Amino acid sequence: MINANMYPKRYQQIQINDALRVRIKDAVAGVLTFGGSATGGSIKYLAVGVYAATDTEQ
Repeated sequence: MINANMYPKRYQQIQINDALRVRIKDAVAGVLTFGGSATGGSIKYLAVGVYAATDTEQ
């Protein structure tokens, strides 16, 4: 449908639930993978970068 440039006006509730379920499962899997690596000693240091977009136009 999207390839034919026809976008749906409304998504069905089941489509939203399925998409949300997949994203939650992926997030939980990522956390568990990272936690397992951290407790196993594979990850010793973690660097976190925080970036913000600035608007230079005035």
